[in-house]
Amino acid sequence: MIVDERLQNLLTDLFELLQASGAEQGSIVLLDGPATPRHIRYVDLLQPVEHIDAVVLPDAVIEAGGSPVMYVVRHDRLGDAGLDANRRLAQLIRVLACRADARFLAVVRPGALDVYPVTLPGR
Repeated sequence: MIVDERLQNLLTDLFELLQASGAEQGSIVLLDGPATPRHIRYVDLLQPVEHIDAVVLPDAVIEAGGSPVMYVVRHDRLGDAGLDANRRLAQLIRVLACRADARFLAVVRPGALDVYPVTLPGR
């Protein structure tokens, strides 16, 4: 299926980009497919491929010592620049803040890695 192949290529590129940015191979958990025992703590962040654009959820998690440190999302998943992208980013940060685990969200775009704190508004 073409959609599955395109998604797999994007996630492979994301994995390679995170490694090039300093993340160790064993610390990257891609949230791209069927759940495995490694995904158990992230099962609420997994979504079927056919719903990949319905709600923006992270593409990956970077762990340290088995605990999540940073969530990662590709910039194109947030939509076009502007109010819609900012709204989706704020919504994603709220969702992740309610999980109360990783403290950062990285938005990956060509040539840049933007890092945001994961906190509830007003804190």
